[in-house]
Amino acid sequence: MTPPPTDDDGSWRTLFDSYARSWTRHLRGDNKSTRTIAIYTYATKQLFDYCGQLPAGAAVDGLARPETIGDITRGHIQGLLGDKMASTWSPAMAHQCYRSLRVFFSYLVEEEEIDRSPMAKMKGPIVPAVPVPILTDDQIIALLATCQGRDFVQLRDTAIIRLLMDTGGRRQEIGNLLVADIDMDMDTITVLGKGRIRRTIPFAARTGQALDRYLRVRGRQRHARLPELWLAVKRDTPLSPSGMAQMLDRRAAEAGIGKIFPHRFRHTMAHAWMAGGGEGGDLDRIMGWRSGEEMRKRYGASLADERAQTAARRLRLGDRI
Repeated sequence: MTPPPTDDDGSWRTLFDSYARSWTRHLRGDNKSTRTIAIYTYATKQLFDYCGQLPAGAAVDGLARPETIGDITRGHIQGLLGDKMASTWSPAMAHQCYRSLRVFFSYLVEEEEIDRSPMAKMKGPIVPAVPVPILTDDQIIALLATCQGRDFVQLRDTAIIRLLMDTGGRRQEIGNLLVADIDMDMDTITVLGKGRIRRTIPFAARTGQALDRYLRVRGRQRHARLPELWLAVKRDTPLSPSGMAQMLDRRAAEAGIGKIFPHRFRHTMAHAWMAGGGEGGDLDRIMGWRSGEEMRKRYGASLADERAQTAARRLRLGDRI
């Protein structure tokens, strides 16, 4: 893969197109999800565009436009992140880009395109901890109250809400379920998670009841033949994960509890698990976490103080003397 020359006008479009194709092909070969590929390639495009805007042969704040991929330095990456955080990117977005670029440069080293990654000893941007608000029982009850009834939409939405609440599944995992992924004998669902790794998650009795009611009415729909679990109403197509998120927005507005993202159910489930004394390792497997301890801290941060105070009251250490 010989790097093509940059255009005379300073554009890095030709260079980006060449490496983008190879990078995307590599990610697909690694069986990365469509979303992961989009995140990784977005980061490399941003870096190439930033480098392409630098004047050739002259330094701007100590940086000159690199002529080949091997000329990209740590300074170029820091310059990109600094510029973006000063304008449009949040620290979390910048950190995501940083992680994506680390993977990209590691790939270039493996392909022997460069000898050493410019990010080898580079630390990512600091991301301030912003606890995600947890859904209260009253909020979930209010949400479910908007779905009372036995028509198709009400039963479908009840099943979705209960499954999100009960399993902690990601939006894509729950939204892309197939009918075949539901085991009503074992009371489990099988989801396709990050890294295209499948895992099986149990659900409780009330969730099973909601699913059973939905599946019965689903079987009477004209497009019940579709393999996808969640069906749309006004067209013979499945309900997409984004459509599921829009449904939650509508239900939350009806319940008067503000905007709700599907991921809040995941945080809520993790908190409830830890507050109930569940084992951390078990939670890691249910949630599909590889770096379990780090993720438990992140997902449990919202009400960590509350859990600590409850534990302190239960232990009553001051009463031992």
